[in-house]
Amino acid sequence: MAGRAAESLVFGQVSTGAADDLGRATDIARQLITRFGMSTELGQAVLERQQASYLGESLLRQERKD
Repeated sequence: MAGRAAESLVFGQVSTGAADDLGRATDIARQLITRFGMSTELGQAVLERQQASYLGESLLRQERKD
């Protein structure tokens, strides 16, 4: 975000690279709330399910039993 602000102040415009900063910050903020439960308003909750690996859950469970 500092790079974006600096470009805006010095050059009067923002480049594509600096514009990506806002998108990345938004993604991080979304993950903090949905994946890690860091919200005082929502409390401790998992709002996003983790994806199973490409091997599949049944194969992983079978290997654990053996």
